[in-house]
Order: sequence, then structure tokens, then C-alpha cells
Amino acid sequence: MKKFRNLLLIVIVALPISAYAGDDASLIKTRFVYEVPSTVDIEKLKASLKDAIKFRAVDKTEEVNNFMPDDLPEKPGDVVFPDSNTPSSNNMFGSIVSNAMTTNGQMVAMSANMKGAVYGIKGYYATTVIGFSKNNSSEGYVGAIYPYEKGYRVYIYTFFNKSRDMFGKAADWLVGKTLTGDLDQGYSNAVQVRDKFLEAEPEATIKRQDPPFLSQYKLSTLNTVTKIESTPAVKMVESQESGIK
Repeated sequence: MKKFRNLLLIVIVALPISAYAGDDASLIKTRFVYEVPSTVDIEKLKASLKDAIKFRAVDKTEEVNNFMPDDLPEKPGDVVFPDSNTPSSNNMFGSIVSNAMTTNGQMVAMSANMKGAVYGIKGYYATTVIGFSKNNSSEGYVGAIYPYEKGYRVYIYTFFNKSRDMFGKAADWLVGKTLTGDLDQGYSNAVQVRDKFLEAEPEATIKRQDPPFLSQYKLSTLNTVTKIESTPAVKMVESQESGIK
């Protein structure tokens, strides 16, 4: 262990400052927007979305199931999240809650309002690893299906935050170099969920993904994320406001 610690210290000295000087309080957010034809089996579509979300949200999930509307809307709905710029109250506790709603992946995901969705699921996964280094991470995931005149609009939102000490940051940097080619863990997790849904629903097409650079990565056969050598252009269309502030 002592030999490994000394080696890690050497690596830390050699690392670029960007490898461990980032703001751990920041929240990594992603959004994927899919278009699915109305001919798909809606129950299978629900199951596919559920399996994709639960691939990462292994701690807890909550689901909502609604009837199909008699009259389909012209435009699809979208998930709404609380305005993080509005304090919960004027006291200290309210400020703490407001800050957590802004930076904690679990709390942001579980605050999602999926009103109008024929199906929705939200969940989270939180970890604490303590050894010679300390890592705390919180992952939140939201999926929703909105029917409209042209078919189904499916959304997947992911949220990730982490706090680490210096050793944890160095270890994460080394693992990231090996597995994802510098892709942050929060983005890597999001790509996994994105592609798990596409594997189960090949008729679904990605209409938008934020941030767009995620199109450069894909899920490998080992459930790790790899960079694509040459990426075909992804057709992007305008969508409604996501509700994330």
C-alpha cells in the first residue's frame, strides 16, 4: 500500500492542474430527446425506458403511469424541474436546500415533474467510497414518454455530481484516461443510459442531445464508453424548454 501511495503521489505531481482542480460542486447535466413512431408497442417502449434508467439508477426509482389521452396534442410535452434560482425560504435551512437542489444529482432528478407523460420514471444512485482517498457521488436519472400527433417524444435527463479529495481526483483522472478517453464520469454514465435505450428500441432516433459532443461517444460491448473515430452528423431539431435552470 505504501509503495502504491508513493506512486500515486508521483502521478499527482505529474498530472495537469485540470485533472484535480475542478469545481466538485458543479452539476453535470445531460438531455437526450428521442423520436419514436406511433406504431411501436407502448408497453414495450415503457419497459425499454425503465430498463435504461434502472441500468444506472440502482438505489431507488419512482414511476408514473397514465392513460393515453383521447385527443393527442399537436406538440409533445416535456419534463419540468423546479426553478433552482428561487430560494426555498429566507432562513439558513432554506438556503441549504436550495443549494442542494442545484448541485445534488439525486435531488434534482427526484424533483422532476412529469405531468402529461403517459409514462415516467425517475431514480438515483449515490455512493461513498472511503479508503486512502474519499469519493462521494450522486447520480440522478429521469425518463418520460409524451404522446403527440406524430408519435412519441421520449426524454432522458441525467444529473451527476461528485466530491473528492486530492487522491480521489488523481485516481479518477487515471481511470478516465483508461476507460473513456478523458470523458468525465457523469457524461460516461449518461452515454450508457442513452445507448441502453437505443439498443432496446432500434426504431427510436435521437433528435437532440445536450451537450452535443456526446455524439462522439458510444457504449461498448463491455458496458464501457469508447470514443467513435468518425461520427456521422446527428440531425438536430429545436425542442421545447426543458425546464432545467
